[in-house]
Amino acid sequence: MKKKLFGFIISFFGLYLAFNKLNFNNLKDVLLSVDWLLIIFAASIMILSVLIRSIRWQILLKPFDSFQIYNLFSSTMIGYFGNSVLPLKLGEFLRANALNKIYPSMPVSTIFATITIERLLDLIGAFFLIIVLMSTNDVPNWFSNSFFILVLFMFFIILFVIILVQLKKNFLIQNFTFFKTYSFLKKINVIVNNFIDGITSIKRLHQRTTILFYTIMLWFMYWISVWLCIVATNINISFFQAGIVLFATGMVIAIPSAPGYIGTFHATAVLILSDYFLISISKAQAFAILNHFVGFIPMVIIGGTLFIKSSFGLSVKRKNGSTIKQ
Repeated sequence: MKKKLFGFIISFFGLYLAFNKLNFNNLKDVLLSVDWLLIIFAASIMILSVLIRSIRWQILLKPFDSFQIYNLFSSTMIGYFGNSVLPLKLGEFLRANALNKIYPSMPVSTIFATITIERLLDLIGAFFLIIVLMSTNDVPNWFSNSFFILVLFMFFIILFVIILVQLKKNFLIQNFTFFKTYSFLKKINVIVNNFIDGITSIKRLHQRTTILFYTIMLWFMYWISVWLCIVATNINISFFQAGIVLFATGMVIAIPSAPGYIGTFHATAVLILSDYFLISISKAQAFAILNHFVGFIPMVIIGGTLFIKSSFGLSVKRKNGSTIKQ
């Protein structure tokens, strides 16, 4: 409850930072001059990026089973929907549960482990983005500092994964005898075993180059989407400078906040554009609204529809042609 309250406080503070200097008439004029075709195109790229993410996830899951792209796309969209309406990125659990409903033989904790690997891959993609931007721009000091913070964070995540990969099943029972005594501890042991299964699957992957390609491709698609929103809003910065905006907003949404990254996203976008790139506050606010719209509204509509479909137990076709009820 305290974490949830803390997230909402951060979000409200972010909204204050982004819109405390709001001039409604100026903002309205900017929004009326926006090229909405570019905004629609940017939103389409974001939807397409979920398909690419699903293809990459399919490769990560290959050691366990053959998964249909549609089912992975549906589960991923439901996860994005969850992140849009639930705090603290709880949509990731919703995503794992959604896939488990379609493939009940695949434990939720194992699925969640593959999602953890996915997030590590996203960090690696961000690392490549920073390298590209630092080699083509005079980047601000905070950006250079972010590089070292990201590298340090990646080090600890990779170390965590390496440790898990080395662990064997039932290590809790083998090392802590009281795990044999209580039923709820036995359940925890099973969950941990399944999670280790998911993490260790990375050793059995045979398409690592393809996975890396899709990871870089995802960040490039996000970059294009941000650039289209910038062009649509008539903001005069370069394509590479748009990458700095992408990185800043992409990193800040990792902070626990209210659903949909409301507030934190807007404050970062407005502050970067107005304070660093010296863009007018109205254009910066318009960009923040539009770019958030592009990555938020399509996910809520599509993900929400798929979530309702899943909740009502509608049929889902598997690869072998059989049909199961969710």
